[in-house]
Amino acid sequence: MKLVNENVMVEWVELGEGLDGDYNPEDPTDIELLRFDVSILIDGEWVEKEGASYCTQFPAYATEKQKMKGLQLLLDQFHDVLSSDTDVSVKKLGERMSWISLESIYDIKKLTSLLNKNQNLVDVKHTGFNADFPTFQVTLYDGVQESWEIRDDNEVYYYDHNEDEWKHTHRLPA
Repeated sequence: MKLVNENVMVEWVELGEGLDGDYNPEDPTDIELLRFDVSILIDGEWVEKEGASYCTQFPAYATEKQKMKGLQLLLDQFHDVLSSDTDVSVKKLGERMSWISLESIYDIKKLTSLLNKNQNLVDVKHTGFNADFPTFQVTLYDGVQESWEIRDDNEVYYYDHNEDEWKHTHRLPA
């Protein structure tokens, strides 16, 4: 999977890398991670940019939409640096961007704020990620606490413990 903007291309690569070296599928605590490669267009040929290939914290099992959001974040950063006269080191940028993860593609503060605007809520706390979507513990005005998650396109789901499944409740404004 790759994204291109003018003369800069960023792509995800799966090389079997994990949290501590090679991915170990036998280790339940290990996760297969994605690597990004950055290339530039020179004389009609894509050439890998030296110092711009790093393993990330982005899981290989992320959805296609999540991967595209991650690529867009990477492309925006590298395109700005590679398309301008700047003193920013591509290697340093690559090192910094190697920390990209699923959390990087969600604006947790914005999502919390949008949930807080719901008039039936007393409290909202970000609790982490479930199936790679941000999850929140919400307290309703009647004191009931629920687990909510926000999926792609700002669709909000709550966990119904009686039926042991996530159910759609509403969509947040963009």
